[in-house]
Formats: sequence, structure tokens, C-alpha cells
Amino acid sequence: MAATVAWRLWWVGLSLLACTETGVRGAATRARVVRADLRRASAVMNIEKPSYRKVRDFLSRIDSAVIATDSTLAQQARNVFSKEDAYAFSREAYTGPVVLLVRPHLPQNIGSVARSMLNFGLTELRIVRPDDARWLCDDALATATGAREILENAVVYDDLRAAVADMHTVYATTARFRDTNKPEPLVPREAAEQIAASIGAGRKVGILFGSERNGLSNDEVDVAHELVCIPSNMMFGSLNLSHAVMVLAYECWLALLALSEKRAAQRARARPSARFDAIGQAVEDGRAAAEPATPQPPVTLEAMPATFSETEALFSRLRHGIEATGKFSPERAMSVYPKLHNMLLRLRPSGAEVRLLHGVVRAVFGRPSDTDTHADADGAEPASAGSDDPMEARG
Repeated sequence: MAATVAWRLWWVGLSLLACTETGVRGAATRARVVRADLRRASAVMNIEKPSYRKVRDFLSRIDSAVIATDSTLAQQARNVFSKEDAYAFSREAYTGPVVLLVRPHLPQNIGSVARSMLNFGLTELRIVRPDDARWLCDDALATATGAREILENAVVYDDLRAAVADMHTVYATTARFRDTNKPEPLVPREAAEQIAASIGAGRKVGILFGSERNGLSNDEVDVAHELVCIPSNMMFGSLNLSHAVMVLAYECWLALLALSEKRAAQRARARPSARFDAIGQAVEDGRAAAEPATPQPPVTLEAMPATFSETEALFSRLRHGIEATGKFSPERAMSVYPKLHNMLLRLRPSGAEVRLLHGVVRAVFGRPSDTDTHADADGAEPASAGSDDPMEARG
């Protein structure tokens, strides 16, 4: 239910605020779907919030006749909503990637990042070890203009791994070639298509942006599953931090819009002649529509990729088990462990597969000793005695 509501809200916001991108193709069909999705959204929203009351009031003004163009609907929305509503509306209506700034230097740039984010519906900002502990200052608020609520709700972390612990996929932006075991860098459009697909499957995605001075270090890039490089003039590849964020935010906006339109079209084809009542239920001649929309298959927890913290805990347990054998010299270990870490990130095992591998590690290396808490210190749940433990299958 929650996932369905999230996607309806996402489509509502995009349809209202991105009309200049989509033009008027299939406007009548989209307008009908928008009205239905708005009604569904309003029926489940907490209307005590001011922005939600405005949504409900906006719905009451929409005539039952088919709206001719998306631009008409967008103009009605602009007459109802103001910049002050943008953060509250975007936070509830859109599901986008999390923006993570690592060691940002200037408060003004952090403010400009917030402004870039809100232009494309992104609201979740995480800041890792900012150079200026007093970054939330007048300079940052001034450059954020109407996006100050993004700054006020940003979460600050001392540790990058803690900042990405709940992520299923992490993308790191880079402007230079790196001798790593990561896949070849993606261009923003390729990354955005992957991000949209992941978000559509209910996964949490983060994008890392490094310091204005020297970008991301190799250790910081090490937490990422994928790299992203923004092509630019080879003689002048100098993007401001907020510019880089805007490029990625814009591409994600378009990719998520395309995915939303595709899903809306599928719903419309499933119920081509249906009308919608006040809460968005399909009706035809006073009766329920004969053929409801085909529901999206649910994403099970078993199929959901492991979060970064779950994968990291497995790596820590593997590393500790290998170290306990004493068979790797320090020099050899320094070469092997980064490759092993990148392999786990590249494979993107599911949560169930991670638990299975915990069982394998336990079978090979034994349980951690009482004095050793390293294996579980990263927050992963140890393999339980069940079907995921290969040792339980022995006859």
C-alpha cells in the first residue's frame, strides 16, 4: 500500500510541475490519470498538514470535464501552491535519490546544492564531515533561496559508511580516472536510468559528491557500487559543486518522469473506458470497472538487495576470518581486501544471500569468539539457525 501511494504521489508531482518537458502529447489521457491519482493521494494523506489541505482544496476545483492540456493543469497548480509549499509537497510527492555531500568546503555551495535539489524534487540531503561546523549560516541560507528547509532538515554524519548504511546502491561522482576495480564510469543519463529503475523497485539510492577542493578520495569512492562522470570540455572540466548536483538531479528527474509516464500509460490501457469517482476508484455507468489495473508484483524482502551496512558486515566477517588464518602477509592482504570488497558491492547480493554467506563463513571459519565482536559490530544480523545456514542442511 505504501509503495503504491508513493508512486501515485510521485506521478502527481511530476505531472503538475514538469509539463514543459512532456509537452501536450496524450494530454487528455494524462490529465484523467492525474486527476485520479490526485484523488487517491488525497484520500490517504494526512490532511492536517497545510500543503495537504491545499491539495484537497485543489482537487475540489478540478472540473469533471477532461482537461485539455497539461499546461492548463500546471497553471492551476501554480495558482494554488507557492514556493513555501515546495519542500513539503516534494518531500511527500517525490521519491528520488539521496544527495550526500562529502567534506563540503563552503557553506554557500551547500546552500546552492539545496536550491538545485528542490528544482528537481529532491529533498533528502546528508552531509559528511563538513569543513565548517557552522555551515548552516546566513551565507548558506542566502544561496538556498526558497530551499532552506532542505538545509534545516539535512543530517550531518562523521562517518561516510554510517551515512550510506541504509542504501541499497551508492553512486560516486568523479572527474578523473581512478585505478580501481569498479566498473567503467557511467554518464549521468545512464546512471539516472539505473537509479529510476532501482527507486521504482523500492530501493534506496544515494549519490556521493566530493569536496570542492579535491573531490572524493579513493577510500570514499570505495563505498560506491558505481561511478559517474559528467562529460565536459576536456580543456576546462571545472564544475561547481551545485552544478554537478544539478546535472544528476535533472537527469534523475527525467528518468523518473519517463518511468512514471510509462506506468500511468499501463494503468490507462488496463482501464481504457473507466471514469473515476471522488477517491479515484474506477467506475463505469455506476458499476465497478470490469477489468482493474494489473498490480505491480511486490518486491519481497528476499529479493531486495542487501543494504550497504549488511554487505559491509559480511565483508568485515570475511576479512576477520581470513586474518585469523594467518596465511596472508600484510602486503598480500592490502591487495586482496579491496578487490574482495569491490566484488561484494558489484555482485549486489540480496539480504537472503548475505545471510546465506554468513552461514558459509561460520561453517568455514567457525563462530566468532566471545572476545571478538568485530564480525557483528557493523550492524548485520548473524546468520540464524535456519534454511540460510548451509550447516543446517547436513543429514
